[in-house]
Amino acid sequence: MDLDLKNLPDDASLPKDTVISLIDEIEVQLTRFGEEVCEKLDYIPARLRVERHIRCKYACKSCEGVENEGPSVKIAPAPVQLIPKSNATAGLLAHIAVSKFADGLPLYRQQKIFDRLGIEISRAAMAKWLVQAARYCAMLIVQLKQEIRSGPLINIDESPLQVLNEPGRRNTSKSFMWVFRGGGPDRPVLLYQYHRSRSGPGVFR
Repeated sequence: MDLDLKNLPDDASLPKDTVISLIDEIEVQLTRFGEEVCEKLDYIPARLRVERHIRCKYACKSCEGVENEGPSVKIAPAPVQLIPKSNATAGLLAHIAVSKFADGLPLYRQQKIFDRLGIEISRAAMAKWLVQAARYCAMLIVQLKQEIRSGPLINIDESPLQVLNEPGRRNTSKSFMWVFRGGGPDRPVLLYQYHRSRSGPGVFR
């Protein structure tokens, strides 16, 4: 079924490129008197870019030969990074996390997508980034738990799963992913927690 853009809301934030089709007026000896317009929805594939940071250095020429406890050379502070000393920006980390957890795109598939874009990012690197970024979500998790408890009803369910290469356990061991749903009816909250068993102690703490 064709997509009729006239049925979509007019979004001023959506850029528009114009493609004009012409006839050689001199060759056919015709005069242009009007035009017919139609709009089509286009998709531009994602692209990567390098964000280059330059930290300027400054020297105090008048400080030479003067006793001063402070340094005579200073450098501009580095931008705040989500993961210190990492070459991944917050935008790239957010894209990897949303692709994996919201869109269900495994890291090995994301690795292939990045390969097609001309950049090599290993699954191990992306997994390490996600673990490091998750540490900043600790306070958010606390707030989500409080929001779940504030509602009149809490729904809890678990799904069995197996984890490969978990320290101290066989890869055939059964683990569980718990899902908690609560909060107000107008603002429900979902929270997932991994546990090695379905026993009550330790769940949702």
